[in-house]
Amino acid sequence: MERYIRMLSFTTVFIVGGILHILLWKADYVDCFSQLFYGVMVLVWGLLVKNQIIERRIRTTYWGIVGTMEVYFLLQICRYRLTDGNNRYLWYAYFIPMLVIPLLFLYLTLFINRQKEEPKRPLYWLLAVPTIVLAALIMTNDFHQLFMRLDDSLTDSIKTSTAGVLLYIYYAYSGGMLLAAFIILFNKCRVSISKRKILRLAIVVCICLFLWLSYETEIGPSIHGIKLWNVGEIYAICGIFILEACMQVGLITVNTSYTRIFQETDLPAVIRDITGRDVYRTKGAEAVFSPSEETLVRKSDISGGSVTWAVDLSAVNTLNRQIAETIGQINARNHYLTTQNAMKEEKAAIDARNRVYDRIARIVSSQLTQIENLLTDSETDFTKRLKKIVVYNAYIKRRSNLELLRESEDKISAAEIYTAIAESVNYLELNQINVSVNFLIDGEISVDAAVLVYDFFETVAEYVLNKISMLSVTVAERSGIISIRMLTDIPDCSFIDNWSSRELVACHGKIVKTENNQDSILALSFERGGDRL
Repeated sequence: MERYIRMLSFTTVFIVGGILHILLWKADYVDCFSQLFYGVMVLVWGLLVKNQIIERRIRTTYWGIVGTMEVYFLLQICRYRLTDGNNRYLWYAYFIPMLVIPLLFLYLTLFINRQKEEPKRPLYWLLAVPTIVLAALIMTNDFHQLFMRLDDSLTDSIKTSTAGVLLYIYYAYSGGMLLAAFIILFNKCRVSISKRKILRLAIVVCICLFLWLSYETEIGPSIHGIKLWNVGEIYAICGIFILEACMQVGLITVNTSYTRIFQETDLPAVIRDITGRDVYRTKGAEAVFSPSEETLVRKSDISGGSVTWAVDLSAVNTLNRQIAETIGQINARNHYLTTQNAMKEEKAAIDARNRVYDRIARIVSSQLTQIENLLTDSETDFTKRLKKIVVYNAYIKRRSNLELLRESEDKISAAEIYTAIAESVNYLELNQINVSVNFLIDGEISVDAAVLVYDFFETVAEYVLNKISMLSVTVAERSGIISIRMLTDIPDCSFIDNWSSRELVACHGKIVKTENNQDSILALSFERGGDRL
């Protein structure tokens, strides 16, 4: 509504100025009335609008248009009133503002709807080059007479001169820039939020075109042959109408109605002057607001005073409580999952140990059976039975230890297998068996090879427990080949045939027997250190 009132007011001023122009025609002391009157009108309009345009580049260009209009009115005064129209250079300069205003209007349309951070294109500055060249040619017309050929008896009427080719270029160039500006303006109006209001802009442009044509075709309003408005006044009111229309349809962003918007908002806020007196108060600030757990009061200094507003923290506090509850639930869930994972890991470890224990039980089941049989054999001397039991028991203990090591290790110290064999040898000697042991391995060996070496030794030892009185054991490693060599005084060693064939193949192992009528040699060897395939 504010802009409609302003346009109506300036229309009224424009009409009144035209009527006063007729009434004061040839009156004393008012020779410059029209120029002064419309110059003041343009200046007042510029001051009213200057702080409403938000975008800096558009505001700067707008002020350029207003300033050029003022220069035009000043040149009119100088040309017709101060020098009696006899100064050629004032005559030439009179055409320059009408050359600059179309260029500035074209710039203004190019700056509409451009982002602040978007740089100006170099092409924009090139548009000013023809204007500068043409202005220079106009001001130097005395040297080439291409703009217009003036009579020596120059009067204030342009009809006394002959138009040159530059004058037609002047009109074509000015009209071309205005046409290009209007095409850009309507195109931006068509693709922006102002699309629904494009008819308003079109009506204003048509009115301005009608005013200009009415002046150029001599059909404009006049009284006693005196026109109500000169071409400068037509330019001024057309510029005001078109720029106001651009602001109304939203092409030029302005900050109007901010007071009403501020007063209608629900946000509690107060704008105060320097003395602390309330100037504007929002609808949400009808009651006095003070800081509390649910309200945060902020204050900031502004030009001419300060603004105080309240921030409702209830939603933030509710959200914080919900976040705290959610975090508590997440922590409880994490604790539950951690406990559950720990229980799963513990259960997996127990299951793994149980599998190992079950496997150990299967491995030593034969020895356990032998021990049970010896314990229940009442016909044999207990001491003899006990000596045999400790042989089986030594194997159970050492074999279980090797199986536990195999669960977690790929390589073990050679001392492990040496200790296992040495303990079994000690108990074999309790059974009146002469055993000699040579251990020629140092460092680490494959745990699979170590298990097979000990199993092979135990198999032979248990078989010959009641049959021999002599056993020689040699465990050695040479050129990466691990071997156990056992010399017995039993000529038949068929019990070792097909012994652990699958495990031997997996570890690159093989058994070699050498038999004669008195004793036998059993050799188990592993290539590649007993590593599996």
